[in-house]
This record gives sequence, structure tokens and C-alpha cells, in this order.
Amino acid sequence: MKYCIHCGQELDSDAVFCTKCGKKQISENKDVKQENEGLALGICSIVFCWFPILPFVFSIIAIVKGSKHNVLGTLICGYIGLILSIGFLAFHIFMIVAVLSGMFPMLIEYLKSLGETYFPNMQNYLSSF
Repeated sequence: MKYCIHCGQELDSDAVFCTKCGKKQISENKDVKQENEGLALGICSIVFCWFPILPFVFSIIAIVKGSKHNVLGTLICGYIGLILSIGFLAFHIFMIVAVLSGMFPMLIEYLKSLGETYFPNMQNYLSSF
């Protein structure tokens, strides 16, 4: 049960107007706002996944909000963003290790050999490295 915000009359929980004073009952739906925030964070985590730290945090928040409010779209966006950000984070770590260990030139040569084998027309593009 709820009460009229104007006169205090007891009302049904889904009443839009008061049965005593006839005034409209204003109800704020905070759950919809929180669901939309979670979905927005999930979408941001997907869009900005190439910069893996911030989307990782966005994804976790979106997953928590989606779980709390049982919103499938928010959960899906959160998990997709999480997977993408972890993948890009692994790629960034791999590239940093490759550069620091001196493996980068070997990696470029390996990619060139793959390019010659599978993509013979890519030689002009790869020769710029």
C-alpha cells in the first residue's frame, strides 16, 4: 500500500490518482534510470575496448547493475565489453613484451612471411615496416 503525497489517503500500490483529493501521484521510477546507466556503461565498454583499462571497469559495473536489475541487454553488453577489453589488454601486454624483449623485428618478419604465403598482394603494404 502507498499513501497520497498530497492528502495522505491510503491508496492501492498501482494508483495513479488519489481517490480522495483526485490529484495525480508522482512516481519516480529509479530502476529504469539505473538500468539505462548500466546499459550505457556496457555500450561504452564495447566502444572503447581498444583502451582496455576503463572499459574493463565499465564492464564490471554494467554486469553488476544488470545482475541487480535482471536486465539481459545490460548483462550482454557488459560481458561483451569485458571479453573485448581483456582481449585488447592481452594484446597490449603481448606487444609491450615483444618490443621490450627485442622480438618485435622477428614478429614483423614472421608477419611478412605469412603475408607472402597467404596474401601475396600485401607485400607492398608490409614493406613499409
